[in-house]
Amino acid sequence: MIQRQNNTVWCLAMIVAMLVGCAGIGHSGDEARPGFVAADVQAVLPPGSIKMGGQMSLRMDLCMKNLITARDLDTLIKPFRDKTDNEPTGQGQPDNWRCDYWGKWFTALAWGYAHKPVAEHRELMDRAVRDLLATQGPDGNIGSFAGEKRLHGGYDVWGRQCVILGLTAYYDMTKDKVALEAACRVFDCLIDEVKQKKVRIPDVGWEMWRGLAPSVIVESGALLYQRTGRQKYRDFSEGIVGEWNLPGKLAPKGLRLVDDALAGKPAREVGSPKGYEQLYCFIGLCELYRASGNRRYLDAAVALARNIRGDELFITGTGTKGEIWFKGQSLQTQIVHHPAETCVTAHWMYFCWHLLRLTDDPAHADELERSLYNSLLGALMPDGSWWGYFQSLMGERVPSYIQQKDTGLSCCVVSGSRALMLTPFWAVMQAKDGPVLNLYFPGRMEARTASGAKVSIEMETDYPREGTVKLSVKPDQPETFTIALRIPAWSESTTLTVNGATQPAKPGSYSRISRLWKAGDRVELRLDMRTRILDAPDKNGQVALIRGPIVLALDERLVPPEKNVQVSVERDAVSLGKSPLNPATAEKAGVWIAVDVPFLFDGQRRTLTLCDFASAGNQWSSANRFRTWLPQPLPMETVYNTGVTWKTLTHGNTKPEAPAIPTKRAGAGSKQ
Repeated sequence: MIQRQNNTVWCLAMIVAMLVGCAGIGHSGDEARPGFVAADVQAVLPPGSIKMGGQMSLRMDLCMKNLITARDLDTLIKPFRDKTDNEPTGQGQPDNWRCDYWGKWFTALAWGYAHKPVAEHRELMDRAVRDLLATQGPDGNIGSFAGEKRLHGGYDVWGRQCVILGLTAYYDMTKDKVALEAACRVFDCLIDEVKQKKVRIPDVGWEMWRGLAPSVIVESGALLYQRTGRQKYRDFSEGIVGEWNLPGKLAPKGLRLVDDALAGKPAREVGSPKGYEQLYCFIGLCELYRASGNRRYLDAAVALARNIRGDELFITGTGTKGEIWFKGQSLQTQIVHHPAETCVTAHWMYFCWHLLRLTDDPAHADELERSLYNSLLGALMPDGSWWGYFQSLMGERVPSYIQQKDTGLSCCVVSGSRALMLTPFWAVMQAKDGPVLNLYFPGRMEARTASGAKVSIEMETDYPREGTVKLSVKPDQPETFTIALRIPAWSESTTLTVNGATQPAKPGSYSRISRLWKAGDRVELRLDMRTRILDAPDKNGQVALIRGPIVLALDERLVPPEKNVQVSVERDAVSLGKSPLNPATAEKAGVWIAVDVPFLFDGQRRTLTLCDFASAGNQWSSANRFRTWLPQPLPMETVYNTGVTWKTLTHGNTKPEAPAIPTKRAGAGSKQ
């Protein structure tokens, strides 16, 4: 039964929860699941294993307080209770994705709770599931569309997928079988309905996206098969994948997601170039690989990710124009309308996380870090209460518009929150021979040795402000096992020592230290934090500046326009590499990281203070503009006159404003 937990019961629940993960989160015991075939190489640590401090903890706490738990729960439940996705907009067009919000909001809540278990948040989780289950129909469906509207339009099946994600997250956290069976009934209803109406999932939806949106349900079938072992769920998902190769109503030559990805086609030519939905389908393939062991699914996902990394991503670790892939890496210095949808950022990170778990390739961790510190944090307002829908590499920051007034949300607001709360689950993971450190932060963690014994690791660092990371290793007893540390590809000169003895540290790899570890052993990692220049991919003479994983930007609070001056970056590697931090200016301006970088002003050396991309423009105002790519030379009088305005970054004709933080907390109006 779903019920409130007092502190004693919570402690017992946490013991159970240590054996499981959240929806889609693997763990070292996955092999024991009924339908789990292919195990993760890097497994997620149990909830509560990581205590993360520093900037990331602050941003997660603010988002949890001012957005996730500040929502009115009834606005999330109402679409399912009242079937409000049948209501047309003022223009007579269907407004069909209220069903998206509950599941993604709930997984953000659950993942945040796993990192910092708070009794109020657990009670909110219980209420959210209970209130949702109260809307489940006699046929098992939980949806926001009335019966005659089901299996029409783009997002009915999509919404069912989001519901199942949330319910499986709750089951994984609590082992509540009522929630799992409710999720199964939703999927059973879909299977029966598809059979009765004689429709194919890839034929449902809007013609322009060729059946991508409903195809994301592949993930739900894989997740439910993993947890129940019921063959019909895996069969249904694999049946959809098979239908991708058949001519269809929306895709006359078939979606061909697996075959075209394996053939090396660019992402913009695989199925449909709609980034968010395409990534979601390939996340489903990762889960289906875990459920089936079919290597083609994983190989296709790896191939797509490789193409996106090489062809589509901006320097900030995200991409798309108007939410579609467009060969963005080579076009990112131009004015891009509707660039870098936050949903794309979030699901690119979610996709990389799956691939990191399955392949142990540190390139995926590099991408997670790049996206986290630049694109994701750049889209989050400083108080954590709202997100941007699109974000440019220049111009200003613009809040996401509200897609439906009755819900007060947008897809990007819930997707961004979910990606942020995912951070602890990939920061440190578990391999068979010991812990794997993918992200460096102040805090502590508990993992397992090769024998399964406990090892605690204390981490001291101000990364990514500074490049020094100090670890104190404390196994329960002396034991030979391996600690793997990610050496980022950008860190060309890295120093790594254990108790003062030098260890190898190759860029773009894991340094795997296998030795007899005992309490008191010390590891020190010094990453290469020199500021470096990146020339524009389209070779148009522009440059960007990067320090460690952080993209640097000019911000008009720090560098105001100046008449009759042209500047160029000082390209001397030694001078550039010594660019010092400027903490006083950072504090005064309200930015996270400020760096003094040498420039040439009409041939004379002078310093400009740049800040981290995520802080640039963080007043979210037309009076606070910024830019990353810098023409050489750069006229300072017009430095921020880039042509990018709020109109470039929103769908409507008026500039959106972020809503005030609700005074009514989530669930306050729910029936008890």
